[in-house]
Amino acid sequence: MSQLQTIIIEDEPLASSLLEDYIARTPFLHLMATFVSPVHALQYLEKNVVDVIFLDIHLPELNGLQFIARLRYSPQIILTTAYDQYALQSYDYAVTDYLLKPIEFERYEMAINKLDRNKACPSLLINVNKNKIRINVADITYLEACRDYLWINLTDKTRHKTKRTLYSILRELPSSFVQIHRSFIVNTAHISAFNRATVALEDVELPIGRKYKKRLPPALF
Repeated sequence: MSQLQTIIIEDEPLASSLLEDYIARTPFLHLMATFVSPVHALQYLEKNVVDVIFLDIHLPELNGLQFIARLRYSPQIILTTAYDQYALQSYDYAVTDYLLKPIEFERYEMAINKLDRNKACPSLLINVNKNKIRINVADITYLEACRDYLWINLTDKTRHKTKRTLYSILRELPSSFVQIHRSFIVNTAHISAFNRATVALEDVELPIGRKYKKRLPPALF
């Protein structure tokens, strides 16, 4: 089962450190980032998909409930605060749980056991320049083979080079990814137009190889 991709938004250093430690001890959670500023967190979420947010209610710039109202999708949220007066109101926002500080590990465990582990965003762990990075599968537009390497192209226009083959990586990708050419795999969720010879994504047109046409979903024709 995939790990749930997680961030913390917390302006108290001790509370952040405690949650980071708890998450590190939780096999099905992967901490992507920690933020003090909810505005910076919103900017991060414009380019990254997460599954779980540990969210303090009392924050600079926006409070936690205002932050939830600005989200463009609905990750699972565990609220954290030193005050209990927001507990009833928080459930109007469909939060998973509400933790009062200081947070005991046993109470943290009760909260994370309420998370839906089947809602994990699929991700890939790849080697890039001797480092390992995790990429949300939904952010991949297409993959391009270049000799012994792959270029992984993302929705934010960045691309990563890794030493993999198309064949090996295709086995790790969901069914929305289809090989259309000996050099290209596309994420069909990002196709904007197509014909029998090419597939168009937002900013690129890719060829369809003759021998791959029979493997493509009928919906593409």
